[in-house]
Amino acid sequence: MTLTEKQERALCVLDDLIDEGIDVTNLRQEIHLSNTYSYDAVRTRLRRAFGSVENALRAYGLYDQTAEPERLELERCFYIDQDYRVSENRYKSEELKELYGISEIKFQQYKKVLLENLEREALDIYVRDTFPYGLKRDYIYKHKLWHVEKYLRNFYGHSVRKLCEEWDFSYELFNDSYSSFYITQGHIFEGLVGEVLDAIYPGRVESQRRIENCIPDFIVNGRHWIDAKLSEKTAFNRASKTFSKYLKHTENLTIIYAQKSDGVYSFPNVTLVHISRYIPELIKIHRSDLIEKINAFLSNLKINIENVS
Repeated sequence: MTLTEKQERALCVLDDLIDEGIDVTNLRQEIHLSNTYSYDAVRTRLRRAFGSVENALRAYGLYDQTAEPERLELERCFYIDQDYRVSENRYKSEELKELYGISEIKFQQYKKVLLENLEREALDIYVRDTFPYGLKRDYIYKHKLWHVEKYLRNFYGHSVRKLCEEWDFSYELFNDSYSSFYITQGHIFEGLVGEVLDAIYPGRVESQRRIENCIPDFIVNGRHWIDAKLSEKTAFNRASKTFSKYLKHTENLTIIYAQKSDGVYSFPNVTLVHISRYIPELIKIHRSDLIEKINAFLSNLKINIENVS
């Protein structure tokens, strides 16, 4: 259907009303919510352009939806950007709306249903990437991460303590000396794991490669995903969600850890491996230097944890 300039302008009025949150399929009851338009003015404009309000809504794409899209199809219309904001892929959403005859207002209804899970997932990624400093109010304000502020308000009532309880984090990590120790040790251990993997799998290790909303620490041979964690327990903070997301992209996920934790930890299709398990491989390739590094790190980690606790 080719629209005239008058019709295009009339449909822009519907755009404005939808942006104001008004259900344009129920104009008579909803129009009073508009700060810009009156019912009589909108009705007159749509009738002059299309002959009736119903014809205008049909031209806009309402009433003619052919089928319900799958949830996965809708999810593909959104992504989590580098600032942890849930953003819409306009190309994919327009393609989906055209395919199913989805009206703009119906699409916004679909979006509303999806947003809670998507925003929670965005917050999960943000916490994993920036904890603990990223949850401090001055950090959020400095970087203008107002959407992260909204996530914290919606899901935890602005309470970082509640978030720590859910993730099984120690609230003491907000003590700068305590958190600095664990962050530093985590980075050192990740670097050590990288050295070990590079030695055993030369030229076949990728680091920090983003795949959709996943950033595994290492990928070996393009298929084997590996994360480095200080302890088994650390790997299982929100693990079920993290692991399930990773396992959409790989059937081979390994967690290499430095410190054994109390309790039994397991997850389907996830292998937990202590760093010392790689020592026999290092012996075979004559890398005694890395064996010494592993033993020194483990020894120092134990002593330092006792001192900082």
